[in-house]
Amino acid sequence: ILSTITAPLEPAFADHLMPRQFAVGVNGGISIMVHGIRLMLEMRGDFVVVRIDLKNAYNSIRRAKLLERIAAVPGVNALTPLLLALLGPKGLLVLPDGSRLYEGEGREDSEEGLGQGIPFASGAFCVAIAPEVEALHAELAASGGGAWFLMDDGYAVGPAGAVFGAVRRFAEAVSRELDLQLQFHKCTCFSHDVELQDLPERIEAGIEMGGEYERVSSACDQDQAYAFLSDEAQQQECEAAGPRRFFRGIMVGGVPVGEDAFIKSKLEGIGRRFVSYSQTTVSQLRSVTPHGLWSALYYCVQHRIDHWLMHLPPDFTTQLALTADVAMQRAVESLTYSGLLDDHLVAERVELPARMRGCGIRSRRDLANAAFCGCFRTAAERFIDVNDGEGVVRGCFPQLERLFGAGSFDLDAQDRRLTEFLTRYDTVTTNAFSGAWWAMQRDVSEHETEGPLTDDAETCRASRHLQRDLTRQREYAKFLRLNQDLTELPQEDERRQA
Repeated sequence: ILSTITAPLEPAFADHLMPRQFAVGVNGGISIMVHGIRLMLEMRGDFVVVRIDLKNAYNSIRRAKLLERIAAVPGVNALTPLLLALLGPKGLLVLPDGSRLYEGEGREDSEEGLGQGIPFASGAFCVAIAPEVEALHAELAASGGGAWFLMDDGYAVGPAGAVFGAVRRFAEAVSRELDLQLQFHKCTCFSHDVELQDLPERIEAGIEMGGEYERVSSACDQDQAYAFLSDEAQQQECEAAGPRRFFRGIMVGGVPVGEDAFIKSKLEGIGRRFVSYSQTTVSQLRSVTPHGLWSALYYCVQHRIDHWLMHLPPDFTTQLALTADVAMQRAVESLTYSGLLDDHLVAERVELPARMRGCGIRSRRDLANAAFCGCFRTAAERFIDVNDGEGVVRGCFPQLERLFGAGSFDLDAQDRRLTEFLTRYDTVTTNAFSGAWWAMQRDVSEHETEGPLTDDAETCRASRHLQRDLTRQREYAKFLRLNQDLTELPQEDERRQA
């Protein structure tokens, strides 16, 4: 019931919260934020990003102020009667006879905060902290930076001389107005060029440097690949092994942003968890319900690393994708026979979608280029102000306008789009996008296909499902190549069947 009531109000939430907060009513909001912040740090190596951590925010926020701010927002204030009924002046649960449902110190109702799983909770929370978020952003925008939030997790970006002080003032404001406490010891920071270790502003604020320590396993030779901290036992082993390097970085929306070694460390951990998850799925379902196992592999398991393929350049995710592909190949063979996928024709057939007479277990290595390009191109459309023919849609990262050029994504700017960004700048992102787009165009060059890859990288069009459109065009070209290879086999070859 609450979901049905809240859903029609999502556009009103988005109108009020954008372009600072992405949690409610914003398609691809997390992608806009991740790619935007990553580009900000690429563009300004002297900038620092601080990851903000609020303590138990949903359960601690002052209800009276939350209700007051909800009631003041047109459109969103339609929720006010419902919120008053559910939360009340103190949000206590009262029976029809006026008595309390729960009494005493151990009661299970609450006087402040709101449950994080309630459908309206995220929108209400974001509206409640919006004034403080806007003030933080305005202070940093004066020096070219800004602030962006999902829900209770936010990121402040700007010069070192401004960002730490701005975060402290934000902490004072949310404490004073909303009873929220910022945990400085759990906040982390990162910068490509600024030396943060001895920076007075960081030390005074009590904000930790984001990153991980390298661990040299006693079981490994010094020349072998490094392992990384994962638990207390490994940390003790690491300390016994001697000095370690510190790899700097932070997580933005679950995506590692920082030094190459930091990103590699995080992705290695993600790869190990993927392998473990796939092996557990196979072991628990194979003997009980093979058909259920196939459904789990198809609908659940294979997609678990797609978030990182979408938000990191393919060069970073190559090893992760290969790890996932090997794990999925073993899972498929557990339902058939060992060595099934050693034949490249069979392997390619398995990777094709069912509509092309395949099995739909896509290679994540093949998908990486489409995932990154599709996600970044769609997000880029929201970075700067865009005239869509019906008016101007505010950009979420106007600081990036000099990279793309004002009006590059306007309705009448079809010949511009990414042209200035890709031709004038030499960055990790520009090189990754151009290289991935060229590689995908090469994939379809042998056959006539229709789709986004008929455009050059500089003028490619955005669409709501660009990754899907890229994948379909490439898969059709792959289908044509595979069909040609199969028809050239001897008539009696069983691979020609079905």
